[in-house]
Formats: sequence, C-alpha cells, structure tokens
Amino acid sequence: FWLLVGLCVALYCAILPFNNVASAFFVETWYSNLPLADAQQRAGNVMSLIFLVSAFGTPPFGGLVDLIGQRTHFLMLSSVLVVVTYAMIFVMPPAVSTLCLGIVYTIFAGALWPAFTLAVPQAQLGTAYGVATALQNAGLAIVPLVVGHLQAAGGAGHYLGVMRTFLAFGVVGSVFSALLWQSNYASRGPLNLPSAEAEKEARKVNEKTPLTEIR
Repeated sequence: FWLLVGLCVALYCAILPFNNVASAFFVETWYSNLPLADAQQRAGNVMSLIFLVSAFGTPPFGGLVDLIGQRTHFLMLSSVLVVVTYAMIFVMPPAVSTLCLGIVYTIFAGALWPAFTLAVPQAQLGTAYGVATALQNAGLAIVPLVVGHLQAAGGAGHYLGVMRTFLAFGVVGSVFSALLWQSNYASRGPLNLPSAEAEKEARKVNEKTPLTEIR
C-alpha cells in the first residue's frame, strides 16, 4: 500500500505541476521567435495534448489492464517514460513531450488506482484512498512552491532546475515502481493478474491483513 502511495505522490508531482510552467516554458524556449500571441496559442495547443490523450486513452487502457493485468509493469513503464521525457525535454519538440506525458498520465491512472483495490482490504478502501489523496494533494501543494523558488532563482527563461526537479520525481517514481514489482513478485501478489483473477486472490489475503500491516 505505501509503495503505491509513494508512487502516486511522485508521479503526480512530476506531471500536474508541469502545467503551471508549461506555457511559459514553451513560449520562452521553443516559440521565442514568434509574436507573443502566436507563441501563447501554440503553447496552449500542445499543453492540451496531455489531457486530450488521457481523456480518450484511459478508458480503453483500463479495459486492457482488466484483461491482462501487468499493473506493476505498466507502472514501471510510465515512471521510466517520465524520466526519459524530462531528460530530453529541451531537445524534444513540445508536441512530442506533451504527448509522452499524456501517455504517462493514461498508463499511470489506468494501472495505479485499480491496484489499490487489490492491495487494501475492502473494508478499509475508503481510508486508503483518503490517505493516498491527502498525501498526493500535499505534494501538489508543495511542489509549485519549490518550482516558483527555482524559477525566481534562475531568472526568466531558465528552466533547467525546474525540469531537473520533475526528472527527480520521475526517478523516485521509478524506484517505487521497481520496489512494488519486487514486493508483488516476492509475495506472489495479485497486482499483475487480470482483474477477475486478481480480485479472488486479493480477497483471500486482504481478509486477514489490516491496513496498518500492509507494506
């Protein structure tokens, strides 16, 4: 459970706060040769790709996860893709980087939240979601403050420190996802099973395991 929470906080902090600086980042680094109005319009267009991809991609991807499972593998894939995206964001065209983050958001949401139902007893699922959401929102409240400080320190047009911060969250997410895979593998957990099979296996374990004892 706590590995899922850590992964939740790390990956959401790597994606959602990016939207706070994405427009200025693209305008100042990629579209600086255009008139400001045109640059802002282009930046807005590419920023919308993150949520556009997620809006259309998450439902069918969720169905795929139900069918084949492999949740820990998908979570590792999304974490690694975050690292790759931010490592190349200064050389990768804006549409490509936001498309990659949209794919991350789709894969991550489709694999993460169903995993909670397999890692936590049904009677404590509301508490589990509450804890995960509270810590996620705490991270989303703190990260923009850090980003703002880095922007102020770097000055206009300097985003290296900001992108390194998002990259660091991707690395942390990759560590959590690897630990989650290892924990699930070692305990023969249900996270990589198709949903129908996973629910049966999770019920056997979770009926005996209170939330306070779940790793």
